[in-house]
Amino acid sequence: MDHLICDANNAILDEETNTSGDECLFPSDDDDDPDYEPVEEVESSANTSIHDRGARPPTHDPDWYNDYTSYENAFQTASSSIGVGMVFDSYRQLKNMCAWIISAAQIQDSDAWKVKKFHNIHGCRVDYKEGGDDYNLTSKVIAELILQKIADDPRYKIKYVIEDVKAKWGIRVDYKKAWYAKVIELETLYGKWDESYNILPQTLMAIQQTNPDFVVDTVYTETGVPNEFRFKYVFWTFKPAIEGFKHCLPVLTVDGTHLYGKYKGHLLLAVAINANKEIHPVAYSIVDAETGDSWSWFLRLLAENVFGDLEHICIISDRHGGIDHAFREVPELAEPRVQRRYCLRHLWSNLMTKFKNKELKNLFWQAGCAMDVRGFEAVMSIIRATDEAAYNYLMAIPARFWALSHDGGFRHGLMTTNSSESFNNSLKRCRLLPVSAIVKLTYEKAALMFAERRTAGMVMQQGGLQWPRNILDEMLKRESHKYRAIVKRHDDLDGIYSVAIEGDINRYGRPNFVAININEQVCNCG
Repeated sequence: MDHLICDANNAILDEETNTSGDECLFPSDDDDDPDYEPVEEVESSANTSIHDRGARPPTHDPDWYNDYTSYENAFQTASSSIGVGMVFDSYRQLKNMCAWIISAAQIQDSDAWKVKKFHNIHGCRVDYKEGGDDYNLTSKVIAELILQKIADDPRYKIKYVIEDVKAKWGIRVDYKKAWYAKVIELETLYGKWDESYNILPQTLMAIQQTNPDFVVDTVYTETGVPNEFRFKYVFWTFKPAIEGFKHCLPVLTVDGTHLYGKYKGHLLLAVAINANKEIHPVAYSIVDAETGDSWSWFLRLLAENVFGDLEHICIISDRHGGIDHAFREVPELAEPRVQRRYCLRHLWSNLMTKFKNKELKNLFWQAGCAMDVRGFEAVMSIIRATDEAAYNYLMAIPARFWALSHDGGFRHGLMTTNSSESFNNSLKRCRLLPVSAIVKLTYEKAALMFAERRTAGMVMQQGGLQWPRNILDEMLKRESHKYRAIVKRHDDLDGIYSVAIEGDINRYGRPNFVAININEQVCNCG
């Protein structure tokens, strides 16, 4: 992709520095002079436009410019013997081959132009082998067409750009031209990738000036050239995110994802769940690659700036080698204060990839989510009978890392990194942008989120709600279950019962009873 962008930049240079002297599509007043002759490169004159010479199209385009049908029909007359590469003795000879001409002049003290001469008869045609019918439809013109769509969604697909051009002008452009148009518009809206690294310090400083408690750290490496450095890492988090985490579950899910811009890299995230069961983004980092060093740097800063006075904290992640390295090498991540747990979905994916046994799918989830050791061991015995190798694979991983029954309560029922991955998905629109734009958009997104949640919290308080809305809805839902409950009494004195909800059946098709001890206020239902 880097090579492709480099080629595209060369294309910009070619278009902006086009010096073709002949301007047949938009001739000057000199065309009225029968003795006028173009400077050079007569053969390319029929395919040169004002856009190729760096000029901007008029604010009010002529109707024929936007009406492709009329524009296309002008080329449907019979072809003469004129062709690309032919050399003529004079411009007069070329004009005799094709009589089509348009001459216009700018109105004095106005941006408008007046057509002075227009002869709409062709004796030639567009050569579809050299240049094609989209030759004058440059990437700059296409970029103007898709401006608003790229502003709304930087991920706007190239195939849709091609479709937009086809719908507007009836011409199908190639992928490279459409892709290049998108690059032009992205750089117009968000800046160039090369310059983005140079303005990153200013972007961070601007945010810090308006948010004094904004936490930021950067790492640059020397290049051997005086006063020149190479970007390596940047970490940032917002004070409201740190303060808000004090009221969340003491659990962080961390995840890394690819950036799609010119220079790639990775975006690392730490996300929590607040009291209303909403995603609470905590910290961000852009690094050159997901390595042991980058993950160690990110998680160390996370511990220093976010953990605060928490007695215990749980970090849920996949089994990435870089995260393994960080937990071995970073003192701030040491047990017993910090407990690492594995994402059950990632472990399941690894299991299914390795053993490809569909029967293991539900069994693994049942084992991982079992509330007590007895239930865990019962499911594991079934897994052993189903696939001995899969059983040995799981038993080689300490159960406390992935089984809820052995967790000790640190993960608070959160079994996956779905929250961080979900937030990652919400940032997809900015993952192909320059780094300074990514930082800016995370700031804007966080500011909007905190403002909306502050307002929602005030509304709930003014409404006299004792619980956050999502929690209250969950409680009411569970309250309705009592009308469909099947209860078995075991010991009224000790408060021991078995309860099942109508319609909730186990893998054997029978009611899914769970054990409840009312006196101790515990159950094995999750």
